[in-house]
Amino acid sequence: MNRAVLRAPIELGGIALPNMETIQDQKGITNIMRQLQLGKEIAKDLRILIAQAQLESGLTNPILEDTSTNVCYIEPGLIMHLHDRLAALDGSIVMEDQWCPKTQRVHDISIIKKLSELRGVTPRELQHANQCRKYMRVITIAEMASLCGTHIKPNRFNGTWRAKSRLKWNRQPPPTGT
Repeated sequence: MNRAVLRAPIELGGIALPNMETIQDQKGITNIMRQLQLGKEIAKDLRILIAQAQLESGLTNPILEDTSTNVCYIEPGLIMHLHDRLAALDGSIVMEDQWCPKTQRVHDISIIKKLSELRGVTPRELQHANQCRKYMRVITIAEMASLCGTHIKPNRFNGTWRAKSRLKWNRQPPPTGT
């Protein structure tokens, strides 16, 4: 049978068979929402995964709430797949008490958010910039800037400087320059 007939709406003489990926996404998102609402052991694990993905992303907006930002620079996994599917569906998941990094000054912005807005930046370049950001243990531009916030000291880019942070960062080797 022709795919157009299978997917076409009943009003137009089709069978209105839904896409299997859509069905899987609906059931998967519903299951994750249910687990988060129950608040048991699986919910704790999901919240840890979401917080880790938030730190990995370098974004200051909740990663499952603001799905408009392209996160192609992060390794694939459950949370990234969920983010991408929510973005494709123009959806979001709003969670209470979700950890999210805060900006530190007026006009402060996430480093990765600013880089992803530049034209012509490739996913590979974003991935490398994110690795450098994780090595330096920073999320926003203010964390790299001087105390007065007017400039960024040159030693921040020599590959040895790291910020003092209370967050639990994954081990990240120093950038290689490639």
